[in-house]
Amino acid sequence: MELLGFERPGGQAGIRYYVIILPTTCCANELACAIADGVAGIVPILHNHGCLRLKPDNDRVHRTLVGLGRNPNVAATLLLDIDCGRPTVQENFTNREVLDIYASGPMM
Repeated sequence: MELLGFERPGGQAGIRYYVIILPTTCCANELACAIADGVAGIVPILHNHGCLRLKPDNDRVHRTLVGLGRNPNVAATLLLDIDCGRPTVQENFTNREVLDIYASGPMM
């Protein structure tokens, strides 16, 4: 049997099958579901992390979201953020996620 995939940095095999939507906070869960309902093949990954949590909580969610976005079976990740008036520190959180997911290698 032949595997039609590719080698990721670090030697892992990747298939890049799923397109996922990751809301950056639970406020965007409903919108993520609405987008996924309208587009075939997109999977929303929902969670209950809200705004204005303590740093250890934010760091844990960051690692989790980045890990989901860097999964070898994920073809593309859409980070969904609705600007609900939270402090600008959250914007840096989202930018870190984008950079860390992007670092997982080329999207094919």
